[in-house]
Amino acid sequence: MADVYCAAYVDGVVDGYRIMADLNPSSKMICLPSAGIDNGTIIDIFSKWYKKQKDSKTVPARSGVLLSLKAAYPCK
Repeated sequence: MADVYCAAYVDGVVDGYRIMADLNPSSKMICLPSAGIDNGTIIDIFSKWYKKQKDSKTVPARSGVLLSLKAAYPCK
């Protein structure tokens, strides 16, 4: 059940980001692959990012998901 919650949470965070980027394209800070990205990949990216961060325990999960994606898929 925890896996389902995690996948749903990540999906919601990414969907929220996509909505905001669509509404305000100039605020776009993450450029996800045009072919899309699945929740498992996002969870892996976040997990690796989280383990590398010294202060990650003070970062809200929603911010951590976005920060990890920003590091993996920055807009150029």
